[in-house]
Amino acid sequence: MSRPAPAARRTDVRCPRCARTQPPLPAGVFHCLYCGTPLPLQRWVAHPPPGVPDTRPRRLGRRPGYTGPPAYRGGHPRWGFPPTLWRWVDPPDPDAAVTPPVTALRSAAFAAVVTAVVCVLAGLAEIRRFVLMLRGRTDVLSGSDVRVSDALVTLASWTALVCAVVTAAIAVPAICRAHRAAAVRAGKTESRDLRSMLLRLLVPVWNIYGAGQVVSEVDGLLSGAVTESGRPRPSARALGWWACWILSSVLTSVVLARGLGASLQAIADTVELHVAVDLAAALVAVATAVLMLSWVRLFVGPRPGRYASWRVAGPAPSRARITDGAAAARRSSGVLPPTAAEAAELLAAEPGSAAPERAVDSDG
Repeated sequence: MSRPAPAARRTDVRCPRCARTQPPLPAGVFHCLYCGTPLPLQRWVAHPPPGVPDTRPRRLGRRPGYTGPPAYRGGHPRWGFPPTLWRWVDPPDPDAAVTPPVTALRSAAFAAVVTAVVCVLAGLAEIRRFVLMLRGRTDVLSGSDVRVSDALVTLASWTALVCAVVTAAIAVPAICRAHRAAAVRAGKTESRDLRSMLLRLLVPVWNIYGAGQVVSEVDGLLSGAVTESGRPRPSARALGWWACWILSSVLTSVVLARGLGASLQAIADTVELHVAVDLAAALVAVATAVLMLSWVRLFVGPRPGRYASWRVAGPAPSRARITDGAAAARRSSGVLPPTAAEAAELLAAEPGSAAPERAVDSDG
C-alpha cells in the first residue's frame, strides 16, 4: 500500500463544504482555497510487494447478456408442479399419535393374575413351614419333610419375586402411557412428566405414596369424576388398590426389620410375617389386575353384547300404497269414502236431488 498520490489537475473540483468550484490548484495543495476543507483529490493505490507476481484475475471477455427464455427443442417439458392450490398446512398435532395402551394393560393384568397365584402358593408353603415349626415343639420331624418344606418355600418365594418384577416391568410403562392417553382423552395437559411418574413409581419408600398419586390421577381422568376444586376424583377401585399397596409395603418393611433379629422368636415371627406378606402381595396383584381391566373397559368402551348388532325395524304399514285408479275403484265399491268432488257428482246424478251448497271432504 503506497502513500496517497495526487490525482491529475482538475478545474471542476467542487468543495464538499462551501460548494465552490476551485481554480487550477498548484502542486501539493489539497484544501479548499475558500474555506480550507480537504478536497477529494487523492486516493489510495494498492500495489503488490516487490518480487511477487501479479495474481489479479484477468477478464477474458465481456459476460454475455440475457438472450431470452430457454428454447426447448423437443417441445415444452411435461414435468412440473401439479395444477393444485397451495394452502398453509396446520402443524401436526403431537397428541394425535397417542393411543391407549390397551394391549399393555391386558398383559399387565395377566401377569398380575399369575403373580397372585404364585404368591398364594408361596403363602401356603410358609403356612406349611409354620405348621412344621409347631409340630417340632413336641415331635421329632422327618428330615425329608423339612427339606421338602424348605424347597417349596424357596422355589415359591423366588418365583413370586420374579413374577412381581415382570409384572412391574409391564405395568409401569403401561401406567405412564395410560396417564398421557387419559389426559389427551379428557382434553387436559399432563400434570406430571415421564421422569416424575417414574420416580414416584420406582423409588422405594416414595412409591408408597407416589404410586397411589399416579394411579389415582389416571383413574380419575378416565372416569371423568372431579372434586369440588376441579381435580380428578379416583374411583373406589383405585382407592382400594392404594390401600392394599400401603398395607403390603408396611408389612414388607416390618418383615425386613424383624428379620434382623437372631433369636428363635424372631425367626418364628418372621415366618408368620412372611405368610402375611405373601397374602398381601396376592391381594395387591388381584387389585392390580382388576384396575388394569377396568381401565381397558374405560378406554375401549363396554364389550358388545349378544344383541349389539340387532336393529329395531319400524312398524309395517297398515295398508299398502295404492294408485289413483285403484283408489277410485275402491271408493266406488264403498270400501273407501268418496272425495268431495265424487260426492257432488253422485248427488247430481240422483234424480230429485239438489247439489249441496258446500261439499265437505270426508278424507280431510
